[in-house]
Amino acid sequence: DCTSKQKIHNMKKLIFALAAVLMVFAAQAQDGKKAVRKASSALGAFNLDQTNNRAKLQEAIDEIEVAVNDPETAKDAKTHLTKGEIYNEIANQYLIAAQLNQSTEGLPKVDNAAEMAAGAYIKAYELAEKKWEIRDACKGMLQAQGHLSNAGVAAFQETGDFAKAYKDFKMVLDLDEILKKEGEASSLPSDEEYNNQLYITGLAALKANEMDAAKMYFQKLYDMKYDKPAIYESLYKINAGD
Repeated sequence: DCTSKQKIHNMKKLIFALAAVLMVFAAQAQDGKKAVRKASSALGAFNLDQTNNRAKLQEAIDEIEVAVNDPETAKDAKTHLTKGEIYNEIANQYLIAAQLNQSTEGLPKVDNAAEMAAGAYIKAYELAEKKWEIRDACKGMLQAQGHLSNAGVAAFQETGDFAKAYKDFKMVLDLDEILKKEGEASSLPSDEEYNNQLYITGLAALKANEMDAAKMYFQKLYDMKYDKPAIYESLYKINAGD
């Protein structure tokens, strides 16, 4: 009868609609995976000739952002490992240029490459399902710690951007927590280095007017009887201002 025919017709329309949606999702997933491969390939091309292939780093950024913004590949640890690798390399190139007094012409204009790398590795670590993914994320975090320290020192001493210095120094501590939890190497292997990182993070927080954060770091050092007069002076000023 007519009712049955209409039901069959509606069901066919629904099936076709679902099939179309699935095809779109499949195409998007392919685009994301393709973008990860392209990003990795562009980074590889840069590494083969770092002098003449600086433009490849921007190409790598453009491709990995496609993958990160794809709902499917955004769930893969590999996507974020690749992003971390790209931004770690950019941070490394700026460091080399500064140390050798070289031009940064042709390098992507990224002010917070170390932060981007660290964030990508933290995301990869959170999504990791395989041991090698955790291992690679930790390896990248260790490299990012060095770049964050350099960026934080530059922000603190050279540009006076204390908010950035605090953010960079704090992220060094955040990565340290993950690395030590996993039994992996950190840039803060000793108590002395860890305590010094707490101290400079507290100083940066104080100068950035992040009083609650500064108080937390200095109180932690005070409780450990860390030998720096500035801790006691800072705590006195912070508490006096409460």
